Amino acid sequence: MEASFHIAVWATAFYVILGITSLPSVGAVLNWREWRFVQSYMGHFCLILACAHACVLKYSYFHSTLKSFVEIIQQPEMLCQLLAFLALGLRFILWMPCVSSYVWKIRKGYVRGAKSDVEQGKQANGRTNESFQMNETI
Repeated sequence: MEASFHIAVWATAFYVILGITSLPSVGAVLNWREWRFVQSYMGHFCLILACAHACVLKYSYFHSTLKSFVEIIQQPEMLCQLLAFLALGLRFILWMPCVSSYVWKIRKGYVRGAKSDVEQGKQANGRTNESFQMNETI
């Protein structure tokens, strides 16, 4: 019971920090790296703490009754945690190296099968090399 209380206090403290950084006046002071760290990593850490709080709170119940998984999951306290565990599970999949490398490429603008601007012969001003050379000779 004490462990559940301590986890809940820590989760609430981190949620308060997360909420304060989402204020526009505080977010304007933070640079992009700091804001992204707080909103993504600390947000996931808060979600992990909240799930741990619910699991530790029901730990004695799990071992005293030894019911089936379906009966345990159908309780209201655990039913509300399904969405949180689903979010953590999907995020864990996105953190796996085989998936995260593709996610980082997509974030940087990678498109599968598309040629880059250099391969297509475009320069920074949008004209092709051939048209640029023809305009200079005229």
